Amino acid sequence: MIKVSKTEMQNRKNSRLSVLLMIIIIAIVYLFLNCTYNDENHMLYNVFYLSASITVVLGSYAFYYKGKRYTIIAKVLFFLSLIISILIFGGLKFLEAFGKGFNH
Repeated sequence: MIKVSKTEMQNRKNSRLSVLLMIIIIAIVYLFLNCTYNDENHMLYNVFYLSASITVVLGSYAFYYKGKRYTIIAKVLFFLSLIISILIFGGLKFLEAFGKGFNH
C-alpha cells in the first residue's frame, strides 16, 4: 500500500474543490445569461459571454493555481476554449458586419 502524506491529501482535496467551484461558476453564469428576457440578437452575445467566462475561469485556474494535479489538462482546455472564443467573437463580428449590409 502506498502511503500518501497529509499535505498531498490536502492538495488533492483542494484541487477537487477548485474544479467543482469552476463548474459551479460556469453554471451560475449560464443561468444568469439565460434567465432574463433575451431577443434573438442578444442570444448571440450570450454565447460569446459564456465562452469568454469559461476561458477566464480556465485561464485563472491553469496559470494561478499552485496544485499540480489538473493544471496540464486545464492549460490544454484553456487554449482550446481561447481558440473557440476567438472564433465565436470573429463570427459574431462577421454577422454584425453582414447584417449592416442589409440595412436600408
